[in-house]
Amino acid sequence: MDHPRVDVIAVSVENKEAISTVLRKARGQGINVLTWDADAEPDARNFFVNQATPQGMRGSSRTHGADPGGQGLFAIITASLTAATRTSGSSTSRRAGTKYPDLKLVDIRPSDDDRKRAFARPRPC
Repeated sequence: MDHPRVDVIAVSVENKEAISTVLRKARGQGINVLTWDADAEPDARNFFVNQATPQGMRGSSRTHGADPGGQGLFAIITASLTAATRTSGSSTSRRAGTKYPDLKLVDIRPSDDDRKRAFARPRPC
């Protein structure tokens, strides 16, 4: 029985290091690899499509810092704690604290892609 040939693999990366090895093997077999939203290692894919870069998110951090007058509390709600977009975005948000010392990151919490969990109030410690 003939198996259909795979021409393209498209993936939003959850674990950059783990998947890059597999994607390199796919590319070695002539399969095109596209990543979006969260990237693999650059040599493990042919194309990367993203809606924002960490540099672009810095502008967002500056805007958010200016909106509340440069002071207050904020939290980051993310799909998962290991998502690449979360790790690059939160480091940018942390750096914003040097420009706005009265703007404090109080929590980074995963929602596991669950809307109710994302909007739920945290339980007091």
